[in-house]
Amino acid sequence: MRIRRLMLGSALALGLLAGEAGAENQVFGVTLSGLPAGEIVLSGRQEGGRYEAGSSIRAIGLLGALARLRYEGTTVGRIAGDGSLEPERHLAEARSLRSERRTEILFDNGDPVQVTMVPPRSRQLDPAEQDGTIDPVSAVF
Repeated sequence: MRIRRLMLGSALALGLLAGEAGAENQVFGVTLSGLPAGEIVLSGRQEGGRYEAGSSIRAIGLLGALARLRYEGTTVGRIAGDGSLEPERHLAEARSLRSERRTEILFDNGDPVQVTMVPPRSRQLDPAEQDGTIDPVSAVF
């Protein structure tokens, strides 16, 4: 869906601003043809070699009245010596036009080791094949 790509693309592009030390919140509005269509809230906190990041995306305005699209995600992890992020746990809840899903990803040394989706997808990813990947919230942090 084009609107979803716009919202996620905006979150990825603008989320780079949320990576400074300390705690920070950023709120971004998404418009389509000049009308409010979405809101993206990015939050992040770094302290003592650890981080917590959050992302919230929701449809607003006329789009929000017609389709209750939303995404809420949080991730906690550690910051490696080279500054890279090593997630430990990612939780997300998403609602699209067709479904609602809750996802939990557990990581070990930055690599996913367990993925739980409720309801499950018809094709479940194997965490063993996902070494070196990062969750979407850490990606924008």
